Amino acid sequence: MKNTRIVLLLLVTVLIISCNTRKDRSEDIQLIDQKMVEVNEAEEVFKNTDIATTKAHFKAIMDDIKFVQKNYTDTMPKDEAMFLTSYKNVAKLVKNLEEKEKKISLEIIRTRAQLANLKTAIISKATEDKSGQSIDDNYIDKAIKEEVLYVKQVVDQITYLKDNCDIVMDKYPKMKPQADKIITTLQLKMSGNE
Repeated sequence: MKNTRIVLLLLVTVLIISCNTRKDRSEDIQLIDQKMVEVNEAEEVFKNTDIATTKAHFKAIMDDIKFVQKNYTDTMPKDEAMFLTSYKNVAKLVKNLEEKEKKISLEIIRTRAQLANLKTAIISKATEDKSGQSIDDNYIDKAIKEEVLYVKQVVDQITYLKDNCDIVMDKYPKMKPQADKIITTLQLKMSGNE
């Protein structure tokens, strides 16, 4: 009976110790560091995207389209109509650009903070998060998976935004002369000088 108690006591002690012991998280810390680098690199891409010029091109395209829509009263030739549709579609690539820019900026800050907080919690072997929720291996595993997903989403958003801005930056200068020609012809008709 005494041996059974000792074995039982040892078993309970080992169980308690094993429950409070976390697995080695050095690979997770490396993963978090890698994701932080990805966020920083994506932020550099974001900062180097010429958003101001893209916004100016968007505004110019929309102003041209509005002018034509407001003032064109005749039947438009098919080639001009198709061109203006394509021209407007270029602008649609960066619709709500200012809103997207703000959202991405906030996501970068939030993601960087979440990664830093998670790394700190792992290194310090924190037992509770800010909301008082218990931090264990399952909590950390779930948090890492979520942060990896968030980093991917931020990187994808930046890539998508940059690609669309690049398209506008490429196509606008090529399309603007044709838009100007249509507008000039329309202005001449409106003034009676055609």
